[in-house]
Amino acid sequence: MRKNLLLLFLFLAFSVSAQESLYTQPSEYLFNSGVDMMDRANYGSARQYFERYLASNDSTRRMDAEYYRALCALKLYNLDGEQLINRYIADYPSSVKAQLAYYELGVYFFQDRDYKKTITYLTQVNPEILDSEKRVETQYKLAYSYFARRQFDQALTPFNKLKSSKNKYTPISHYYAAYIEFEQQNYDAALADYMAISDDKNFATTVPYMISSVYYYQEDYKSLLEYAEPIVSSNSKISNRYKLMLLLAESQYSMEKYDQAVRYYNEVYGREKFTTQVMYHYGYSLRSLGMHDQAIEILKSIADQKSEAGILASYTLGELYILDNNKEYALPAFKQVAKSDNGELSKEAMFVAGKLAFELGRTTESINTLSEFVEAYPADEHVQEANQIISQALLATSNYKLAMEKIESMSSRNATINEAYQIASYHYGVELYNKRQFKSSVEMFNKSLENTVNGAYEAKTRFWIGEALSVGRRFSEARPYYEFVLNSSAADNQTTLEAAYGLAYCYYNSSEYAKALPLFRRYVQSANARTSKKGDALVRLADCYYVTKDYNAAIRNYNAAISGVVKEKDYAYYQSGVVYGIQGEYSNAFANLNRVVNSYQSSPYYDDALFDKGQLQMERSDYQSAITTFTKLISEKPKSPYVPFAYERRAVANFNTQNYANMASDYKSIVLNHSRYENINNALLGLQEALTLTNRSDEFDPIFEEFKRANPEAQGLEKVEFETLKSLYNSELYQRAIDGLLAFLEQYPDDVRTFEARYLLARSYYRLGQDDKALQQFLLVLNENQITQMPRAVERVAEIYFKKKDFANSNKFYNQLKSEAASSNQKHRAWQGLMEGHFELMQYDSVDHYSQLLQDTDGTRSEFVVLATLYQARANYAQGKYELAEQQFLKTTQIAQDGNAAEAQYFIGQIKHNQGLYVESNEELYKIPERFGGYTEWLDKAFLLVADNFVAMEEYFQAKATLQSIIENSGSELTVTRAQSRLETVNQLEEDSRNFVPDSLVNNESDTLKNEN
Repeated sequence: MRKNLLLLFLFLAFSVSAQESLYTQPSEYLFNSGVDMMDRANYGSARQYFERYLASNDSTRRMDAEYYRALCALKLYNLDGEQLINRYIADYPSSVKAQLAYYELGVYFFQDRDYKKTITYLTQVNPEILDSEKRVETQYKLAYSYFARRQFDQALTPFNKLKSSKNKYTPISHYYAAYIEFEQQNYDAALADYMAISDDKNFATTVPYMISSVYYYQEDYKSLLEYAEPIVSSNSKISNRYKLMLLLAESQYSMEKYDQAVRYYNEVYGREKFTTQVMYHYGYSLRSLGMHDQAIEILKSIADQKSEAGILASYTLGELYILDNNKEYALPAFKQVAKSDNGELSKEAMFVAGKLAFELGRTTESINTLSEFVEAYPADEHVQEANQIISQALLATSNYKLAMEKIESMSSRNATINEAYQIASYHYGVELYNKRQFKSSVEMFNKSLENTVNGAYEAKTRFWIGEALSVGRRFSEARPYYEFVLNSSAADNQTTLEAAYGLAYCYYNSSEYAKALPLFRRYVQSANARTSKKGDALVRLADCYYVTKDYNAAIRNYNAAISGVVKEKDYAYYQSGVVYGIQGEYSNAFANLNRVVNSYQSSPYYDDALFDKGQLQMERSDYQSAITTFTKLISEKPKSPYVPFAYERRAVANFNTQNYANMASDYKSIVLNHSRYENINNALLGLQEALTLTNRSDEFDPIFEEFKRANPEAQGLEKVEFETLKSLYNSELYQRAIDGLLAFLEQYPDDVRTFEARYLLARSYYRLGQDDKALQQFLLVLNENQITQMPRAVERVAEIYFKKKDFANSNKFYNQLKSEAASSNQKHRAWQGLMEGHFELMQYDSVDHYSQLLQDTDGTRSEFVVLATLYQARANYAQGKYELAEQQFLKTTQIAQDGNAAEAQYFIGQIKHNQGLYVESNEELYKIPERFGGYTEWLDKAFLLVADNFVAMEEYFQAKATLQSIIENSGSELTVTRAQSRLETVNQLEEDSRNFVPDSLVNNESDTLKNEN
């Protein structure tokens, strides 16, 4: 133990002594020790020796010591290393070590991957002072530094020098030289360099792909195949095997050996990302082999790309869909190409797209596309065919307004186009007529007549002008139009027959019954036996016979109407009763009148039948029965215009039965409650007589005074003023009418015309859309209950509440209207209002009830039936009863060609979508542009749903094309916004599913060293 401690003490003493000797040795020892440390790469100790040497007074080796100190600092990555080297070079520029300093700096910065400084220093080295190994090293590092900074021209020269002699950098210099030559498209030189190292063990696995790439870019596909196929077929390990196989696939494609190309594509697909161009080649190869389904799957993933390959893919995809008779999918593909800048291909695609749109029934789209085509390529060989299709499309379109605008914008028009314009304006006129825009419809019909080419359509047009004028009760103006049709050889039989019917009504409504009679008879003899219109003609014919006093013929035709299909069986029974009464055939008269009373309680002729029945009973002196009948009329129909007459007749009957008290009561009711009764003076006299007979004469004067207060005799100025106000209303000068009527009501509050004035005031507000004010006045009218137009006022109140979405109140008044309706049409409108109101309140049983009433009632107008069918379908749809709803939506499309039918067609598509039947849904939705293209709301909704169906089927190309079309063509900002939102979603879905990259085919391996930009 002591021995060990002694040894440790001696060692420490020796170490301290040795340390002290470091500071006391001569300068020569310090310098040599530093050199010795450098040789052993102990640069930290070496720098300390050189520092001590330079601190001594010895200057004999100072220049060398400064160089070595700087070199040690550089090797140690000291912060002052570069500074010390540069100071040495500045202090001793002519020394040999200054040149070596540049070399050391270059090597230092190369190791640090600072290639810019490497180049700065190595280019200043004089290679003559370097040994052969350092010369080669300097050359390579300088070449690589240029390469790393992509200064290929500067790099290529030293690489070429290195590869020309045998040294350790020869193989890598071939590699980098080949890389540069490939980049510079000097393929022969690149190939030679790659071949030179093809057997080198360091490059044997990498070079095959590079050599194959050179052959590919030289388009030397034969050499590529001869070289690469044996390599790929072998089990030898090579880099980028699948990329190499992709080059083989592309070469086979270029040599049109599509079966071999597909073999390689199939093997590589899914293992390598394909470029857009390669995907197109893959798809085209599949198509060339007749593998259409596989080709479509490949091509549709790139068909919307903006690249040339993407455009070619779209066109090829369109061709494939046509070959598979899938025109719906082909259209978006050709539209995609048509929007590109691909010259001839775009032009051809535009024409094909327009033609396909027409064949698919998308007439508006066809017109727009082909019109653009004709304008852009007026000399093209397809222009004549395009114009023919445009003409056919214009004739087929239901968007007649757009068709007219399109023709009007054409710079030149031939006879075919003019005929299309004639027919389009005719159909648009009919459309306006059906919307009850009669004035506008006549204007449109006149436009059709200005372009007369087709005689049959001229006759149709003149017929509808007659119809529009007749609706406005301008019968004398309507007659020449009907007469033209009757005298036209171009008119078809149905139009001629309808013209006879229309002209007959002109005469009928003008009370020229003798002239109307033969025309109604002509219609009856020619029309289909089971139409309600023929039944109507039978009734009117019977009316004409009745007026001309041919009572037997009248009875015969009324009976024929009753046996056929007629809207007004109640009227026919009533008129038969009247005629039988005239003929004195009382049993038949009472039988027919009782049929109306007993079977048609809601008929507008119910009160007529009761009154005439009472009259006949009076004629037969059956006063007690007459009293019963008139009492029934007064109690059941208190708002009937017959009520004052019934009171008077009942008073007479009471007189004849000596019931004078009741007689007095009846006359008093007339005087006090029906002061505007035309026989009011007779009623006053009758009242006076009845009170005398009952010894109550003193009661007459107070009643008479009350009557006079309510009906002042001075009526001249008020009457003139009121008639002026009525004229303003009838002339549609509603604001002026309102101002005058308000003043009239204020100035003459007790005038007998105040009730009608308030009604006109309410209607004027209604016509101006001032619903709140109109409602206030209509409610006052209803409360006063003094006008004959009460049902119309009730209807307006119901309508206003409906517009205000106050469905409870709208239902209340529609319920009142259905009981007080003045005509069957008014009753049907009440049912319609109740149907719609209950739908809004989700009371679907009631919706079904009223819709069924509208559908079942004999003589219901077609528009009511259409709407009823639609609402019944909507109610079932809302309850999830899809099967039943679909049947009713389908029925709607079969009985109508309007917006209701467009809505129904959309919901058929929606039902299929809800059931996951996406293909079937689209088939239904495509019918909307074909049949209902003019109803843009449902057209927009349909195509949004079409896009949703495509997304559900993962047909992203079709979905995107559909949404893009909506964005470009829809006039609805909301629809465009929805389409844009959906498009973003579809783009992301498609991006997630892609298996290709939008870059070049050959991705050469780049150096991994850090490059300075």
